[in-house]
Formats: sequence, C-alpha cells, structure tokens
Amino acid sequence: MKFSKWLSLSASFAMIAFAQAGTLYTVSVSRHILQTFDTRGLTFTDVAALDVPFDFGDLTYDSTTGNMYMVQGFAGTNLYTLNLTTGHATLVGSHGFREMFGLAAVNGTLYAGRSTTGTGFYSLNKTTGAATFIGNMGGRT
Repeated sequence: MKFSKWLSLSASFAMIAFAQAGTLYTVSVSRHILQTFDTRGLTFTDVAALDVPFDFGDLTYDSTTGNMYMVQGFAGTNLYTLNLTTGHATLVGSHGFREMFGLAAVNGTLYAGRSTTGTGFYSLNKTTGAATFIGNMGGRT
C-alpha cells in the first residue's frame, strides 16, 4: 500500500494502540469495528464489532494491568476496558467530557487529552474513570 493511500485511509480509523505480542489494534470509526493492523503487509483485519458508540475516541494498552482502555471521543463520556477478542467494552466509569480524544498509559497512569484545541490534559482513574485536571496543553490560539 502506498503512503498516500495510507494517509487517506487513516482518517477513518482511531489511533492505533499496541497490545500483547506486538499486535496493533485500532477502531474503524465508520464501521465501529475493532481491528488489528499488520505493519508488514499494511493490512487491517476485523476482530469484532464494538458494543458501545465510538466516534474519534482512542485506545491505549496498559502493560501494568494487561488492559486495553478506550475513550469514546464525540460518542460519549466514559472510560472502558476493551475485550480484544469479542469487542465487548466494560464500563469503568465516566470522565465527564464528550471531547476526550487522546489516551495514553504511562508507567501505570492513564492520561487523556481533551479537545482538538488543546483545552485540557487529565489523568484518569482506572477504577472510577474520574478525570483529574492537570493543565492545558497550549493548543492553537
């Protein structure tokens, strides 16, 4: 697959998250399907349909717990753990923001970015989903 074709496809997918055994996971936003991505062949493989709404949210794998976490983006205000075989999302709790688009697990702590304009950087509680404001990221003015 040529790079230009990859760029046009990338707008349809959520951020790709790493999980066990070097497998990359993503979500097809238009189809609400959990997928794996083969970095050698540059191909996507459907795993399962998500059972909760998802619209430009994000995934991150937390190696300290072995969980894949997910935020819904425009589609909701919740933090979930995601079953990588069935696509079943288990509610952790609400973080309270519809525009939570970025998610990362760093040394056992979940961090999330809110809005495309950089208005909010948070830590997320892995037990309750609650968001704690850390500061603004300084997006465009």
